[in-house]
Amino acid sequence: MGQYGLLTPLYKLHNSKENKYLCLCDCGNLTETRYSYLTSGHTKSCGCLHFKTGVAVPKNYYKDNNISKRLRYVYDSMLSRCYNKTTINVLADI
Repeated sequence: MGQYGLLTPLYKLHNSKENKYLCLCDCGNLTETRYSYLTSGHTKSCGCLHFKTGVAVPKNYYKDNNISKRLRYVYDSMLSRCYNKTTINVLADI
């Protein structure tokens, strides 16, 4: 079948209504995704690519999973401190 991004499809899940596949990511994690998402490039990894590239989680992720706006703000602020090169590392002076 080939590789799509960091994912290698292992086999089709038969109990799924959608055309889903179990995939092995290059980082070693297993994930389920639709085949159309693989071929279109919508899904490229198990989620590890977000951490490697510093890209934040999509905004609709929080709405779909009923996570509060406050938590969203805290998470986005944390990411901006982690990946912003101009942020001062306060632990470096200790």
